[in-house]
Amino acid sequence: MKKKRLGFTLIEMLIVISAIGLTLPALFSIFYVILNQQIKVYRLTEVKRQGDYILGKMDSMIRSNAVGIYSDSGLATVKCSNTLGNNSYSSTGGSDFYLKDKNNNYFQFALSFDRMNLISTNASYQSGFLSTSKIKVENFAISCERSAQFSGPIISVSFDICYGTNSCSNARVEEQASLSYKTNFKLRNIEN
Repeated sequence: MKKKRLGFTLIEMLIVISAIGLTLPALFSIFYVILNQQIKVYRLTEVKRQGDYILGKMDSMIRSNAVGIYSDSGLATVKCSNTLGNNSYSSTGGSDFYLKDKNNNYFQFALSFDRMNLISTNASYQSGFLSTSKIKVENFAISCERSAQFSGPIISVSFDICYGTNSCSNARVEEQASLSYKTNFKLRNIEN
Protein backbone atom coordinates (compact mmCIF):
# COMPACT_ATOMS: atom_id res chain seq x y z
CA MET A 1 0.00 0.00 0.00
CA LYS A 2 1.23 3.45 -0.90
CA LYS A 3 1.79 6.03 1.77
CA LYS A 4 -0.13 9.32 1.37
CA ARG A 5 1.86 12.51 1.23
CA LEU A 6 0.71 15.20 3.63
CA GLY A 7 3.01 18.13 2.68
CA PHE A 8 5.32 19.61 0.05
CA THR A 9 8.76 18.34 -0.72
CA LEU A 10 11.85 20.42 -0.08
CA ILE A 11 12.39 21.02 -3.80
CA GLU A 12 8.84 22.27 -4.28
CA MET A 13 9.29 24.71 -1.37
CA LEU A 14 12.61 25.99 -2.78
CA ILE A 15 11.08 26.57 -6.22
CA VAL A 16 8.17 28.59 -4.76
CA ILE A 17 10.48 30.66 -2.53
CA SER A 18 12.85 31.43 -5.41
CA ALA A 19 9.92 32.42 -7.68
CA ILE A 20 8.64 34.80 -5.00
CA GLY A 21 12.18 36.11 -4.46
CA LEU A 22 12.48 36.94 -8.17
CA THR A 23 9.10 38.67 -8.57
CA LEU A 24 9.01 40.59 -5.27
CA PRO A 25 11.81 43.08 -6.13
CA ALA A 26 10.18 43.80 -9.48
CA LEU A 27 6.86 44.50 -7.78
CA PHE A 28 8.52 46.78 -5.20
CA SER A 29 10.39 48.72 -7.87
CA ILE A 30 7.16 49.27 -9.83
CA PHE A 31 5.42 50.39 -6.63
CA TYR A 32 8.31 52.76 -5.83
CA VAL A 33 8.22 54.36 -9.30
CA ILE A 34 4.45 54.83 -9.13
CA LEU A 35 4.72 56.36 -5.66
CA ASN A 36 7.43 58.81 -6.82
CA GLN A 37 5.34 59.82 -9.83
CA GLN A 38 2.32 60.45 -7.60
CA ILE A 39 4.44 62.64 -5.31
CA LYS A 40 5.70 64.61 -8.31
CA VAL A 41 2.17 65.07 -9.67
CA TYR A 42 1.02 66.27 -6.24
CA ARG A 43 3.89 68.76 -6.04
CA LEU A 44 3.28 70.09 -9.55
CA THR A 45 -0.43 70.41 -8.81
CA GLU A 46 0.31 72.36 -5.63
CA VAL A 47 2.83 74.61 -7.41
CA LYS A 48 0.36 75.33 -10.23
CA ARG A 49 -2.53 75.93 -7.84
CA GLN A 50 -0.59 78.43 -5.75
CA GLY A 51 1.05 80.10 -8.77
CA ASP A 52 -2.37 80.57 -10.38
CA TYR A 53 -3.73 81.95 -7.11
CA ILE A 54 -0.89 84.48 -6.82
CA LEU A 55 -1.31 85.59 -10.43
CA GLY A 56 -5.10 85.79 -10.10
CA LYS A 57 -4.84 87.86 -6.92
CA MET A 58 -2.37 90.24 -8.60
CA ASP A 59 -4.59 90.50 -11.66
CA SER A 60 -7.76 91.32 -9.74
CA MET A 61 -6.07 93.77 -7.35
CA ILE A 62 -4.17 95.65 -10.06
CA ARG A 63 -7.00 95.80 -12.59
CA SER A 64 -9.76 96.80 -10.18
CA ASN A 65 -7.95 98.91 -7.59
CA ALA A 66 -4.69 100.40 -8.84
CA VAL A 67 -4.72 103.97 -10.11
CA GLY A 68 -1.06 104.94 -9.74
CA ILE A 69 2.45 103.49 -9.52
CA TYR A 70 5.01 104.85 -7.05
CA SER A 71 8.50 104.01 -5.84
CA ASP A 72 7.91 104.77 -2.15
CA SER A 73 5.27 103.98 0.49
CA GLY A 74 4.59 107.68 1.06
CA LEU A 75 3.24 107.82 -2.51
CA ALA A 76 5.42 110.82 -3.31
CA THR A 77 7.56 109.60 -6.22
CA VAL A 78 5.32 108.89 -9.21
CA LYS A 79 6.36 106.29 -11.78
CA CYS A 80 4.61 105.56 -15.10
CA SER A 81 2.40 108.63 -14.82
CA ASN A 82 0.55 110.55 -17.53
CA THR A 83 3.54 112.81 -18.05
CA LEU A 84 5.90 111.88 -20.85
CA GLY A 85 8.96 111.98 -18.59
CA ASN A 86 8.21 108.78 -16.66
CA ASN A 87 7.86 106.00 -19.23
CA SER A 88 9.20 102.92 -17.46
CA TYR A 89 10.12 101.63 -14.04
CA SER A 90 11.14 98.20 -12.72
CA SER A 91 11.77 96.52 -9.39
CA THR A 92 13.39 93.20 -8.51
CA GLY A 93 11.66 91.65 -5.54
CA GLY A 94 8.91 94.28 -5.52
CA SER A 95 10.18 96.08 -2.43
CA ASP A 96 10.08 99.49 -4.09
CA PHE A 97 7.05 99.13 -6.38
CA TYR A 98 3.90 100.56 -4.80
CA LEU A 99 0.44 100.75 -6.33
CA LYS A 100 -1.99 103.43 -5.16
CA ASP A 101 -5.69 102.68 -4.96
CA LYS A 102 -8.70 104.99 -5.37
CA ASN A 103 -8.69 105.87 -1.64
CA ASN A 104 -5.01 106.97 -1.61
CA ASN A 105 -3.90 103.77 0.16
CA TYR A 106 -1.02 101.76 -1.20
CA PHE A 107 -0.53 98.08 -1.76
CA GLN A 108 2.40 96.11 -3.08
CA PHE A 109 3.45 92.61 -3.95
CA ALA A 110 6.90 91.72 -2.65
CA LEU A 111 9.02 88.70 -1.81
CA SER A 112 9.42 88.00 1.89
CA PHE A 113 11.10 84.83 3.21
CA ASP A 114 10.88 83.26 -0.28
CA ARG A 115 7.10 83.71 -0.27
CA MET A 116 4.88 86.17 -2.12
CA ASN A 117 3.52 88.78 0.24
CA LEU A 118 0.70 91.30 -0.18
CA ILE A 119 1.38 94.43 1.87
CA SER A 120 -1.30 97.09 2.14
CA THR A 121 -2.47 100.03 4.22
CA ASN A 122 -6.09 99.18 3.35
CA ALA A 123 -7.45 96.57 5.80
CA SER A 124 -9.97 95.25 3.26
CA TYR A 125 -7.14 93.89 1.06
CA GLN A 126 -6.15 91.31 3.73
CA SER A 127 -2.39 91.72 3.77
CA GLY A 128 -0.32 88.58 4.21
CA PHE A 129 1.41 85.75 2.43
CA LEU A 130 -0.16 84.56 -0.81
CA SER A 131 1.69 81.23 -0.81
CA THR A 132 2.29 78.55 1.82
CA SER A 133 5.61 77.68 3.39
CA LYS A 134 5.85 74.55 1.20
CA ILE A 135 6.13 76.72 -1.90
CA LYS A 136 9.12 78.91 -2.73
CA VAL A 137 8.90 81.95 -5.00
CA GLU A 138 12.06 83.19 -6.71
CA ASN A 139 13.16 85.71 -9.33
CA PHE A 140 10.17 87.99 -8.77
CA ALA A 141 10.28 91.06 -11.00
CA ILE A 142 7.63 93.68 -11.52
CA SER A 143 7.83 96.59 -13.92
CA CYS A 144 5.69 99.13 -15.67
CA GLU A 145 6.01 100.72 -19.05
CA ARG A 146 4.01 103.41 -20.68
CA SER A 147 4.28 103.62 -24.46
CA ALA A 148 1.92 106.52 -25.14
CA GLN A 149 0.61 109.48 -23.17
CA PHE A 150 -3.07 108.58 -23.50
CA SER A 151 -2.85 104.88 -22.65
CA GLY A 152 -2.51 103.26 -19.27
CA PRO A 153 0.75 101.69 -18.15
CA ILE A 154 1.42 98.02 -18.81
CA ILE A 155 2.55 96.22 -15.65
CA SER A 156 4.72 93.17 -16.30
CA VAL A 157 5.08 90.49 -13.64
CA SER A 158 7.35 87.45 -13.70
CA PHE A 159 8.36 84.90 -11.08
CA ASP A 160 9.45 81.30 -10.65
CA ILE A 161 7.62 79.10 -8.19
CA CYS A 162 8.74 75.69 -6.94
CA TYR A 163 7.98 73.11 -4.31
CA GLY A 164 10.16 72.70 -1.25
CA THR A 165 12.82 74.66 0.51
CA ASN A 166 15.60 74.15 -2.04
CA SER A 167 16.26 76.58 -4.82
CA CYS A 168 14.04 76.15 -7.87
CA SER A 169 17.03 75.46 -10.11
CA ASN A 170 19.17 73.34 -7.74
CA ALA A 171 16.73 70.49 -7.06
CA ARG A 172 17.38 67.07 -8.56
CA VAL A 173 15.51 66.53 -11.81
CA GLU A 174 13.29 63.80 -10.41
CA GLU A 175 12.37 66.02 -7.42
CA GLN A 176 11.89 69.20 -9.42
CA ALA A 177 8.40 70.68 -9.44
CA SER A 178 8.65 74.26 -10.65
CA LEU A 179 6.89 76.61 -13.04
CA SER A 180 7.70 80.03 -14.44
CA TYR A 181 5.02 82.69 -14.66
CA LYS A 182 5.09 85.83 -16.77
CA THR A 183 2.20 88.09 -17.68
CA ASN A 184 1.16 91.67 -18.33
CA PHE A 185 -1.65 93.74 -16.81
CA LYS A 186 -2.95 96.99 -18.20
CA LEU A 187 -3.79 99.61 -15.61
CA ARG A 188 -7.38 100.63 -16.37
CA ASN A 189 -7.89 103.42 -13.85
CA ILE A 190 -4.99 105.83 -14.22
CA GLU A 191 -4.82 109.11 -12.35
CA ASN A 192 -3.85 112.27 -14.10
